[in-house]
Amino acid sequence: MVFMKPESALRRADELIDVGKKQRALETLFEVITSRRHRTWTKTHEPLMEKFLELCVELKKSQIAKDGLHQYKTISQTVSVKSLEDVIMKFLKLGEQRCLEARQAATNALVDIDDLEIIQTPESLLLSAVSGESQQDRTDRDMLAPWLKFVWESYKQCLDLLKNNNRVEKIYQEVAQMGFRFCQQYNRRPEFRKLCDTIRTHFVQSQKYSQQMYSVNFQLPETQALHLETRLVQLDTAIAMELWQEAFKAVEDIHAFTTISKKTPRPQQLASYYNKVALVFWKAGNYVFHATTVLKLYVLHREQKKNITHAELSRLSTKALLSILSIPLPTPRTQIDEHLETEETTNEKQKRLTSLLSLQQIPTRASLIRDMIKQGVLNFVYPELKNMYEWLEVEFNPLKLSKKMEESVEFIEKLAQPEYSQYMPALRDVTVVRLLQQISQVYQTIELKRFIDLAPAIDKHRLEKIIVNASKNNDVQVRIEHKANALTFGTDLNLSAGQSAANQAASKTNVLQKMPNEQIRNQLMSISRALYSSMEIVNEKASKERNDKLKLEIARTYYRDEVSQRKEILRRRELIERYKEEKETESKNKLREREIVSFPRR
Repeated sequence: MVFMKPESALRRADELIDVGKKQRALETLFEVITSRRHRTWTKTHEPLMEKFLELCVELKKSQIAKDGLHQYKTISQTVSVKSLEDVIMKFLKLGEQRCLEARQAATNALVDIDDLEIIQTPESLLLSAVSGESQQDRTDRDMLAPWLKFVWESYKQCLDLLKNNNRVEKIYQEVAQMGFRFCQQYNRRPEFRKLCDTIRTHFVQSQKYSQQMYSVNFQLPETQALHLETRLVQLDTAIAMELWQEAFKAVEDIHAFTTISKKTPRPQQLASYYNKVALVFWKAGNYVFHATTVLKLYVLHREQKKNITHAELSRLSTKALLSILSIPLPTPRTQIDEHLETEETTNEKQKRLTSLLSLQQIPTRASLIRDMIKQGVLNFVYPELKNMYEWLEVEFNPLKLSKKMEESVEFIEKLAQPEYSQYMPALRDVTVVRLLQQISQVYQTIELKRFIDLAPAIDKHRLEKIIVNASKNNDVQVRIEHKANALTFGTDLNLSAGQSAANQAASKTNVLQKMPNEQIRNQLMSISRALYSSMEIVNEKASKERNDKLKLEIARTYYRDEVSQRKEILRRRELIERYKEEKETESKNKLREREIVSFPRR
């Protein structure tokens, strides 16, 4: 039965609801929405659609709601986009309200379902049969899980409905941000990952089909602002849920979008972005790029913020100083990286991270220290911390290094600022490596007890691990002699020249004397240079005769083959010109034939 007017169908649906026949009322409204007779939008369609979606929510009919929304989009998008937006927002808010009510009704609202799209699995049924789960827990799960699934499916359907359409671009971004908040509110990590992948797929499709009539134009300032805001909300949500891999993907999405749009974000957005990126790099253990981002944040505030206070400058500069000085020596790598990553993949990864920060070259500890001095970071740090750089990077005093650094560390700990305190363990590790480098210039052997007294106050096992890693990466020539309870320096005569020179250049520490392997290498290089010069002097006459003979042979060959080679070159040039003329003639003939064939059709 198809009603002549939507008003009649709406009254009939109300009558069926009053007598408890909600399923029949839903079918009645769905018939009207999908009927070809009612394809012209009128004001009555909106309340009819609202009643239809209300019944879909109450009966948890997500698939029927999806079909109805697609029909309503076809009817209303050319006449009243505002009506479509209102209907979708009311539908989503109604679903979230029902979900919130179910959560409040459940005493234990935590739902530990891995995937809302597959609520009941054979494993979960077996586990529920043998576990000691109470009846109340199962009731709470059965009460809340269906609503979570319904709301999640509603968000997916609405995003799929609104994708790549510039007329509903604003509501699309609002729905995406609501979906992020839903995942955060109910701690739905799998759904958050799927939502991010969905938005990423829609973005790629929008670029692929950008020539369609109503496709999204990413060159418009309004569209760029909407997309950037959604990506920042995605990054915020990922950080709040501690999904660091998704946070890094969000950073890549933001970088890709800004590259396409060719528009720099506002300074406020850029500062917020750098703050979040710095946190992501810190959680990933990438101290070099974390320090790079913190330094860029300091430069951005100093150059762009007009009324910046001295206290804010002091805070930013202190954080930049601590982040740069706490970059480990050598740069740490996980066991997985050590076994799986080759030099090529490592360089590729570094270049990828460099492009995310719009840098020209891969940053290093030494380059960051140079940039820090160039930007005047030391002029704004706390007075008690000004000497940290001098003691750690310039001065040579192994007997007082740890003591001076501990004074600065204690001052930082007294400030009780979490953004400063997070660098303290790394700073102590760097101090140990610097101490090893300086002691290796003075001592050949030192007792372990004496070294522990000179080192910062850290755990002995951690201290031993730092020494072993420094030796493993050839940062310091050191060996732990457990039998003698001592450290022995400079005993490895086989250390390669490239490794030694690279580590010495990277450390930038004062060198009082060369290590034994360097002394031997320099002697061998001097002997090699002297022998080569001697050979040149002894064989001078024979070398001159050989070179003169080679020159004469080259000249004879040239004069013998000059004429034939010149003719060959001219012949080849003539062939090329003839081939070009033939191709031009062929293309002109094809164009003339095409015009002749198409002329009668006109």
